[in-house]
Amino acid sequence: MNAPCIVLGVGGSIAAYKAALRNLEEEVRTFGAFPSHFLGLVGADGSWETYDGLLLQNLYGDIVSDLGAGLVGGLGVAPGANIGLECAMFEAVHGSAPDIAGKNLANPMAMILSAMMLLRYIEETAAATRIERAVETVLREKKYVTRDLGGNAGTREMTKAIVDKLK
Repeated sequence: MNAPCIVLGVGGSIAAYKAALRNLEEEVRTFGAFPSHFLGLVGADGSWETYDGLLLQNLYGDIVSDLGAGLVGGLGVAPGANIGLECAMFEAVHGSAPDIAGKNLANPMAMILSAMMLLRYIEETAAATRIERAVETVLREKKYVTRDLGGNAGTREMTKAIVDKLK
């Protein structure tokens, strides 16, 4: 399968997303390739905001997720999810960031928000909402945020501030 991009507008729920994946899987099985009506859905009209999910090959997914992260504040704030029909995996978009590993410099939000998305995926909505509110409060207060967000806090300080808001 070498379709450059498949864009789905699926209504935002995990169930709708999985149903769209099943439909796509059936069409691929039937036709032996991605159906043409899935390709080029985002074109000259610039309608990206009407879609809840993008299905991309690995390279394109990496590029688009990095670009998207830049639009929302950088790689340090971008959670990531790889959701299939049978399983899901959640991770920070930025990867391991070996250049700053162990230096107390990384923004912990991407990993914390990835955990929040995992909780929503397994329908632990109350726990996910608590984490989301804690992160929002720390961001709003601007006292313990990392350098990429205009603060002076390190990874540990920002994480502790978020955890403290959960208590």
